[in-house]
Amino acid sequence: MRLEYLMAGLLIGGMVCFGMGNGTVFQLVPQRFAREIGAATGMVGALGGFGGFLLPLLLGNMKQGVGSFGPGFEALAALALTAFVVLRLLVLRQEGWVRSWRGTTAAEAAEANGSPLPVAAQAARGPATS
Repeated sequence: MRLEYLMAGLLIGGMVCFGMGNGTVFQLVPQRFAREIGAATGMVGALGGFGGFLLPLLLGNMKQGVGSFGPGFEALAALALTAFVVLRLLVLRQEGWVRSWRGTTAAEAAEANGSPLPVAAQAARGPATS
């Protein structure tokens, strides 16, 4: 296999993973911070921009100081692993976090609360069975 094809495949795969990660972040923010969605999204964007500013500085300093980008990428990998572990610990401690991608339908929410279904939800649910 030619090296160019391998590198193109790795680049495309990396971009797909980055896109999924970005989509996941902005999917989870409204679930966790429903009332503070504007501030939370702003913080995520600001910190992402700050990280984009620091990344070239870190890698440039590593290249200048050590002669290779390798230690910079190792530091970033260690930072990502640390963030993953901290996030997992936070999720395990929080009872109120949504842990499922599946949302609750209007019918399920009404049944759980013991309240009557709205007319549109009754129509969508189908005929009642006794």
